[in-house]
Amino acid sequence: MALGTSSATEVVDRLRALEDGDGKGFEHWVSEHARVFPEWEVAECWLWDDWPDRNSDRFPEWPSGQSPIDLVAKKTDGSLAAIQCKFYTNTSVTPKQVREFAGAASLDMFSERWFIAKEDVSEPVRKEAALLGVRVPDVEEACASLIESAAKSDQDDPRQPMQDEAVADCVRVLRQGLPEHREAWLGKRAEWMPAEASRAMLVLPCGTGKTRVSMRVMEELCSATDLGLVLVPSIALVAQVRQEYLSNKARPVRALAVC
Repeated sequence: MALGTSSATEVVDRLRALEDGDGKGFEHWVSEHARVFPEWEVAECWLWDDWPDRNSDRFPEWPSGQSPIDLVAKKTDGSLAAIQCKFYTNTSVTPKQVREFAGAASLDMFSERWFIAKEDVSEPVRKEAALLGVRVPDVEEACASLIESAAKSDQDDPRQPMQDEAVADCVRVLRQGLPEHREAWLGKRAEWMPAEASRAMLVLPCGTGKTRVSMRVMEELCSATDLGLVLVPSIALVAQVRQEYLSNKARPVRALAVC
């Protein structure tokens, strides 16, 4: 869900307007705006009390208002994430809170468990979350990325014509192959060539949008059920490429990073 600068600023301003300790307000903010953060990959998000499957027999009888799960998010791939929110600006989140949430939300129907805190959590909390398989989205980082992406979307990108041409050329070569490649593979001229024989190399200067071009080429060539493999030479580029794909995708993408 792409936003312009004014809409993105309004989302962030609503977060800044919450008073210290307004946990319910923070839960409502996350549930209403989770979809606008591309890296979260959320299609729908409900407060626990509003989630359609809340009354399933698989859940224990938690006292009213004391459910350890504050929100449930449906991701773009259809899987579910259980979420606990903590809106502390003067009180540190503790590893114990993460452990308690991880234990309470360890149900098979949830493929992910998220612990979303307003403040940047400490390193011990992140380590505990990593050990327990709990994701800790960085709210401030997500907001900063949202504002940056919105500012870019408001501007005409002078690189667009060049990117369009690069995408068209890459797709043409990968779909048809160059004549010499087709002859070498098939022994004769043809209008197509096997996909495993297709090759294309794109050479562009830094800052011209090679990552976005690669994403658009993949969208042109892959169906919704196809698997696309992206290889990068450093861990830093993994985060950069993933962010670019999720922020500019034309259709849902399920990203899996493997180091």
